[in-house]
Amino acid sequence: MSITTQSAEKPLLQGQDWSGAMGEKWNHWHERFEAMLAPIGAATLTLAACKQGERVLDIGCGAGATTFALAKQVGAGGQVLGLDISSALVQTAATRARQQGVTNANFLCGDAATIKLSEGGYDCLFSRFGVMFFADPFAAFRNLRLMLREGARVVFCCWGPPPENPWVSSLSAVVSRHISLPPPDPLAPGPFAFADQVRTRSILEQAGFEGITFTPWHGRQVLGGPGLDLDAVVNFAEKAFFVGDVLEGKPEHLRQQVLADVRGFLRDRQTADGVELDAMAWLVSASCSGKSSA
Repeated sequence: MSITTQSAEKPLLQGQDWSGAMGEKWNHWHERFEAMLAPIGAATLTLAACKQGERVLDIGCGAGATTFALAKQVGAGGQVLGLDISSALVQTAATRARQQGVTNANFLCGDAATIKLSEGGYDCLFSRFGVMFFADPFAAFRNLRLMLREGARVVFCCWGPPPENPWVSSLSAVVSRHISLPPPDPLAPGPFAFADQVRTRSILEQAGFEGITFTPWHGRQVLGGPGLDLDAVVNFAEKAFFVGDVLEGKPEHLRQQVLADVRGFLRDRQTADGVELDAMAWLVSASCSGKSSA
């Protein structure tokens, strides 16, 4: 296991700097974010079905949970490289790898759109919610295509349309009772940048991928992960989720009003497993065709 850092320009991520503040936030709360995303991540790993001895590139590896799972799939004869733009998350992933004795996973801090790795060196490109934040997704996928051998696979998950994801859209509506939220730009980097199948297909085709399929995943999103009581979920929504970003710098009385409404909204959706809201994601798969477009 090793860790390497390459310089990378900081992309504009809808006001969120994943190489800085946003990466630090995810790093601090990585266990809860990983628990929250685990069911969809597991479905994506099953779809990838990496084989013993394969070399895999894990884009947006975060604190390493998917990288470790992929390392188990490929076995001692395989190798996984986890790539993330956040140095904090990469450092955490490397530390966890050492603690868990994972020896067939390396980690690299860099930008997927510009980083240079050995051409044709990987059998599979994998990502759990890591591709929607590319500043220029066309350039990023063209660059990543160079690192894959002919016939290699691409497997990733991305969020579906906002109306089918009330864990974000309905929670946003609660906050917007008090604070005006600007409408999201569907083409800007962000959680729903790949929600449109037509656009996502175009990005992949222009990069030189074919056989593109979209499999819908429908399930329940447990905010903050299973087993949290209501107080812990409200705290997570404020400190780790977008609610806290919206409330930053706002007067205390307004903050309390928003959090009271958020608490009521979450309480109404509390189950024995935690606070659950409907979620929908695309599980996307493709394979390499000819050389990527210029």
